[in-house]
Amino acid sequence: MVRTLAHQIANAIPEYRAALEHKQSQLAEDELDALTATELFDRLLVQPLHKIPPPLHTISRSECRKMLVIDALDEAEHDKKNELLRLIKTEFSRLPKWLKVLVTGRPEVPIKEALSILLPRELDAKDYDEDCDRDVEIFLRCVLKPPQVVAARVRFGGWWRRRHFAVEVAAHTYPILRNFISRTPVHTRSCACRS
Repeated sequence: MVRTLAHQIANAIPEYRAALEHKQSQLAEDELDALTATELFDRLLVQPLHKIPPPLHTISRSECRKMLVIDALDEAEHDKKNELLRLIKTEFSRLPKWLKVLVTGRPEVPIKEALSILLPRELDAKDYDEDCDRDVEIFLRCVLKPPQVVAARVRFGGWWRRRHFAVEVAAHTYPILRNFISRTPVHTRSCACRS
């Protein structure tokens, strides 16, 4: 899991990729396998991220923040342990301040209790129904080609009046979204942010 996070960050930040490759060249693969999750977190994330300068905005060239999104924290449990949850609680504060973390998952009691020390900002989709509908509409208008939008409008007879319309259009039009939508009940997701 730590290696997956490192891989995802390396794909987004070339300077980190270079620092990570340098760090990995110093360690043999079997040495990495022998490390605990906390040690891996330190060696693959904390140390290399602190060695690079904060990323710069593409246009203004001023410092900018990056966001690490961890989706479905509640599904990261393995053998009745959630090592990722433990790392978020105990180690993520060691990451550079320019790297923000957004965690999503069902608001299960053990997760809420573990993260309470971080004073997370909890969001519930129920509180943002209209905003969610509007966001789906904007997204679909931006990515759907005009013939698809017209066909969807004719088929459903309305224009994003209810969430199920937008979800149905997305699922009908983009098979990739169908998997996400089918495993994500609209009112069961919440997220916590470290700012």
